[in-house]
Amino acid sequence: MAEKKVIIYRCPVCFARENDVVINKYDGVYRCVKCSFFGSEEQIQKMYADLRQKYTLRTTRITMEDMENM
Repeated sequence: MAEKKVIIYRCPVCFARENDVVINKYDGVYRCVKCSFFGSEEQIQKMYADLRQKYTLRTTRITMEDMENM
């Protein structure tokens, strides 16, 4: 039997402020209870992409020479 995979989204606005709030889907639109964000799945994916850029070098060690060359 195939089970349907449930996708849970976090509010991108709250997540950018380092709060972890799960958003709910009402009438085809995702809404955040805490900050009143609402948007489509495409908007959420775009905001997630922006957040990924913020943390691209998080696991990379940057030396002083690397910072001077940036």
